[in-house]
Amino acid sequence: MRRCGGRSIPRSILLYGLLASTLLWTGRASGQSEPPTRDEPPSRGEGAQEGGAGEAPPPPQQPQIHPDAVSSFLVRNYAIKPKKLWKGLLETLRTAGYPPEEVAEDRMSVKTSFVDFDAKDFPGPVGGRPPEFGPDYTILQLVDAGVGKVSLEGIVSREGRGSTLSVRARILVHGLDRRRHLRVLTDRRSTGVIETEFLKRLEAALGLRPLLETGKGS
Repeated sequence: MRRCGGRSIPRSILLYGLLASTLLWTGRASGQSEPPTRDEPPSRGEGAQEGGAGEAPPPPQQPQIHPDAVSSFLVRNYAIKPKKLWKGLLETLRTAGYPPEEVAEDRMSVKTSFVDFDAKDFPGPVGGRPPEFGPDYTILQLVDAGVGKVSLEGIVSREGRGSTLSVRARILVHGLDRRRHLRVLTDRRSTGVIETEFLKRLEAALGLRPLLETGKGS
C-alpha cells in the first residue's frame, strides 16, 4: 500500500475547529443570544467560591457527527497475546504514517493524529455515500471522497487465548455549507478500504493470519 504523504494535524486542534464549525452550523453564531437553561452550568463568576483556583476546566466538547457519517469498526481475531498485538499495533501505526496521539495503555486503545490521504493511493473508494442533503444537513459534498484527512482508531482486547483488534477510520473531507456559504471539513463514513489496507500491513509485520473475520462492528 502506498499512502499519500503530508504533515499530521493534532486531533485537538482539528476537532476544536470542527466544534467551532458545528456550533456555527447549529445557529449558535447567528447573533441571537439564548437564555441559559436549568441544565447549563453557571456563567463565569457564579459559584466561583465552590471550586478552588486550581480546579481543572471541564474537558472540551466533541463535535457532533451525523449518524450517516460515522464509520464502523473492522474486527479481526488473532492467535496472539493482547500485549504483543498492542505493541505491534502502535509500532505499525507509526511506520505506516499514522502518528498515535491519544493512547490509553490501560484500555489498549489509540487514536492517531489526522493525516492527509489521497484516494488514488488505495485500491478502491475510501468514502461511502455522504449524508443526505436537507434541512437538517446543509453541507454539500462530492460523491467521490478524493482527498481529505484521516485518523485511525484501534482497540485491542482479549478473546479466549488470543486477541481481538477493532479498527476504524475517521475521514474528513471538504464540503460546502450552503447555509453559511463556507467551505468546511466534515465527516464522511469510511468504506473500510483504508482500514483493510492498514490491517494487511499489520498482519505482514507481525506474521499474523486472522482466525475469524467478523466483518464490521458498530
